Amino acid sequence: MLKYELVKMTDDLPVRYIIHHQGEKNVAPHWHESLEISYTKCGSIQNFYIDGQNFRTVPGDILVINSNTIHSVIGSDLGENVALSLIFDYAFLKEMIPDFSNLRFHCYNRPQDYQKPAYQKLQANLQTFLQLTETPHSAISKLKMRSLIFDILALLCEHFVTRQVTDSNGNQAKDFARLRTIIDFIEENYMKELNVTLIANHFAFSPEYFSRFFKKYIGITVKDYLLMIRLQKAYSYVVNSEEKMIDIAYLTGFPNEKSFTTAFKKSYQQTPYQFRKKYKLKQ
Repeated sequence: MLKYELVKMTDDLPVRYIIHHQGEKNVAPHWHESLEISYTKCGSIQNFYIDGQNFRTVPGDILVINSNTIHSVIGSDLGENVALSLIFDYAFLKEMIPDFSNLRFHCYNRPQDYQKPAYQKLQANLQTFLQLTETPHSAISKLKMRSLIFDILALLCEHFVTRQVTDSNGNQAKDFARLRTIIDFIEENYMKELNVTLIANHFAFSPEYFSRFFKKYIGITVKDYLLMIRLQKAYSYVVNSEEKMIDIAYLTGFPNEKSFTTAFKKSYQQTPYQFRKKYKLKQ
């Protein structure tokens, strides 16, 4: 579900940090006021969508997600992955950088030649921060983490920033409101027969305009998004219930068990039967 995310800070720091390991593959599209940094320590994030652009990361890659930017992860590798998400408190950013709302940060995997020394410093700082999260927290470790947070922010402001043109008409806010309504509709009706034309007609859009509008912000087609939502719901049934696979198929909007099994295997590299058996063995 597309949603606004309320970010809560971690351990009295001006950031929230999340360590991602292998697991469920998809993070549904969402946005928040905070600035977010994603750092891939090992493995790969195969489809990281930021504002409609698709990125694939390798170890050492850094992605910056700007304030109020829709982002999602779709089809991440289920192998040995470790990634850090560092999410800066909006109030802290406004205090440190009064014109923060007028800035855009650009740091997407491959820096320009003149940015490479700063990018390498960012990599080193994020790696050190990640290491500190894996040790027992003490007053000294928190001081080190705070120092790294300020250094990371300073590097971004000095080497990876531009001033954005203000959206004086509030078009983005209007578009986000539309998206919320559309995604809520899909969330409430994914188990029914839905397609681009039906959804577009419900909101009085032409199918062509609706398809362009949706992909511009979400980064994938309506068809692919609907499949992602159905597979997320099916995943929960597979690992958390004893429902038969044919019943899961119908509960999550697939026309039959065969189409469900084919889609699930393509996404998770195993049939739902195999996935459930393997999952339960780990419990």
